[in-house]
Amino acid sequence: MQIAIIGSGMAGLVAGYLCRQAGHDVTVFESAASRGMDAHTLEIAREVSNGAGSGWVDVPLRIMSSEAWRTVLTLCRQLKVPTFDIDVDLSFSSLAGATWLSTGRFMRGDRVVPLVGSWRYFNLDALTVFRSMLRLRRDIKDSNLLASIGDMSINEFFTSRRYPPRFWKGCLLPVLGTITTCSREHLGSYPARDLLASVWQMMYGDKLRRLSAGTRDLAQKLTPGLRFISGAKVVSVEAAGQGLRIRNAAGAELLADHVVVATQANQIDFLRGEVADLEHNVLQDLTFDEGELLVHTDERSMPRRRSDWKALNFLMDDALDHDMFTVWVNQVEPSIKHEPPIFQTWNPIVPIDPIKILSRVTMQRSVVTPKSRHAWQALADLSKKPGRRVHYCGSWSFPGVPLLESAARSAIRAAGEIGVQWQT
Repeated sequence: MQIAIIGSGMAGLVAGYLCRQAGHDVTVFESAASRGMDAHTLEIAREVSNGAGSGWVDVPLRIMSSEAWRTVLTLCRQLKVPTFDIDVDLSFSSLAGATWLSTGRFMRGDRVVPLVGSWRYFNLDALTVFRSMLRLRRDIKDSNLLASIGDMSINEFFTSRRYPPRFWKGCLLPVLGTITTCSREHLGSYPARDLLASVWQMMYGDKLRRLSAGTRDLAQKLTPGLRFISGAKVVSVEAAGQGLRIRNAAGAELLADHVVVATQANQIDFLRGEVADLEHNVLQDLTFDEGELLVHTDERSMPRRRSDWKALNFLMDDALDHDMFTVWVNQVEPSIKHEPPIFQTWNPIVPIDPIKILSRVTMQRSVVTPKSRHAWQALADLSKKPGRRVHYCGSWSFPGVPLLESAARSAIRAAGEIGVQWQT
């Protein structure tokens, strides 16, 4: 069959790879000039990295849990994409840079257990945080409690349970923000049930992993045999006989047996005629947020004391209502470990010197709301209709917190709707 994939992020490339492996002809339409999955990867000059490592830094950085990213890591093993273990410790500081909590970790069997990273921060705040962590562990294991919360938001859950703000507003929500990468307003409205499972994995999970040569290596292993039509947006997908005709803004056309839509739900304005009727009614219930990621060398995004710098650092206001996080890239990217500090900051709330900005990327992310479950179910129902030729994948289209893992799983599901089964 002739398969068209619209979008070359993680979901689109995995769907294309699976269909090509099954012997189908696959054409990927991409509006940008390069692949979406690694479009923002930053090359580190060889004189900076001294020729060591990959010479590339993922933007954004991908840090994976073996439990939460099982599908992605299985694909890596199949494609011979090497990964490695990393430790990611945290610091929490005021906007002035004064650190009030620093974390470390130790292994209990094959589980990671968090602990205070320095005796200097073994204080009342630390005691409040770690006592609350133990209490939350009990709550998450209480199936009756989880069943009773319904569509309660994460803010409502912690407020109604009277958790200390220093714990859930000062620690937990900022850490969850590194996963959801959405505004505090959207994060606080997340259905609690969708996030609490992620909390459990973060608090008492396994070791974290990274791709040894970065996302670019995985993207390159997924693309052999795929035909790319890049540099122009798709403007229409409409029925044509027994197939679907795809056109882009540059005039390229393709008649396909199936189309896999791997763009975001708020960018699917190219569907035409009967193809669009049901989809638009379903997809309008999905919500997206926008944020900015800066790659830079400005140390004002970090704790005031260099000894308090960790791989992942949070700055927040005194009311604990606004925060930002900064990754110290050198701590998680071996190729620049001994080079001058490079940082990635999401939605900075302190000024970043424009001269020190290496890259600025605006990103849209799917946000889970109570309506999301209805949209996911409606998409699942659409996929079961006889003669279905339009299929959807992307982190936004799969139940749970939107991650690259859900993007990969949704791609496997979309390929399955076409008749392609992933051989694990």
